[in-house]
Amino acid sequence: MDAQEPYPVSLAADNIRTLQLAPVGTPLAPAIVPLANGQMLLSFDRLGDESPHYFLRFRHCTFDWYASPDLDPSDFLDGFQEPAMDVREASFGTKVNYTHYSAVFPNDLTRFTKSGNYVVEVLDPNAPDDPVLQTRFVLFESLTSTDISLREPPQLDQIRTHQALDFTLNAQEYPLTDAYEALQMVIIQNGFWPLSLVGIEPRFVRGREIDFRTADLAHFPGGNTWRAADLKSLRFISQGIKSIQEGERFWHIYLESDERRAYKTFVARPHIGGAFAIHNDQFEGATESDYVMAHFEHEVAQPYPGAVYVVGGFSQGKRDEKHRMQWNESRQVYEATLLLKQGYYNYLYAHESPVNSRRNDIELMPDWFATIEGNHHVTDNRYDILAYYWDMAGYDRVIGHAVLQVGQR
Repeated sequence: MDAQEPYPVSLAADNIRTLQLAPVGTPLAPAIVPLANGQMLLSFDRLGDESPHYFLRFRHCTFDWYASPDLDPSDFLDGFQEPAMDVREASFGTKVNYTHYSAVFPNDLTRFTKSGNYVVEVLDPNAPDDPVLQTRFVLFESLTSTDISLREPPQLDQIRTHQALDFTLNAQEYPLTDAYEALQMVIIQNGFWPLSLVGIEPRFVRGREIDFRTADLAHFPGGNTWRAADLKSLRFISQGIKSIQEGERFWHIYLESDERRAYKTFVARPHIGGAFAIHNDQFEGATESDYVMAHFEHEVAQPYPGAVYVVGGFSQGKRDEKHRMQWNESRQVYEATLLLKQGYYNYLYAHESPVNSRRNDIELMPDWFATIEGNHHVTDNRYDILAYYWDMAGYDRVIGHAVLQVGQR
């Protein structure tokens, strides 16, 4: 990777699928854990018959995901710096052959000594300079506390579509000598880094209390309730499934056509916050769930000006070319066929939006969902707030983490 570029949200080789990185015990939560006693579970599948040995490599990053310029691995790791993957299991009884890999870290052999943004890379020892997988996580310290509240946006035309946050950082346990320059706040919506807000400046500093208000400069489109694709069964048609067909190489699951929800009344439905859970209705999930061709369909009278994507936890919250929909003129539908492992998936349709504008050095939030899904101020959303401070040791230290859950899941 070019040292002058930030690490991407995630990268994976074409044969690497079903990437999941989450706190141990809470598989649907974002990859954010405390430095002290926090553990992450990384898992993924490698499609095909080969099952090479992989090992891990960790990178410490700045608050905006550039490589930390002043730290070597020995500065933030104790023990083995490039541990091997713990578990490697072959699939059983599936049409699609794959090997399931998993690893828990930190552990007795590899420990982290500094909080911060991290990238974990999965490496083949035969090509250590070309990671087969790369993704982000955060280790934090509880040196500050944060009071958060939801408020209405001041713009009248956004009161019913957007969510704005006020929050105050209390630094009684940690001296902030330069809150305006060394402190950085990041807010992440639903654990997805593409939907994060960076560079918020304090409204005022009063002793060790720093007050912020996102609503004056930037706030979050509410989005809509997550749609659901139940791909657990290859025998029974569940709600939202049109048909199931067995092909020579893959099972095919055809979802019912999704209508446009912009300008429709908000309807709350149970969901899992945009994540996905691997499961099937007969066998063990990790190694006996098959890969299926899931056929998504969005019906609309005419195509939109710009690209349409299926997004969710399976895409790491990104608008990825692998998940871009194609317009079928004869049927007047957008179509996408995604290779997904059996399970339960949340998703939304994201429409290509203009490049983010900036105001007062704040990058405004992209609005991916207004065109197709619509925005509502009552939508269930999770907001993670992270406080970074440039430490004298030469790195962005995560001195606080707080969560605001809007609505009820």
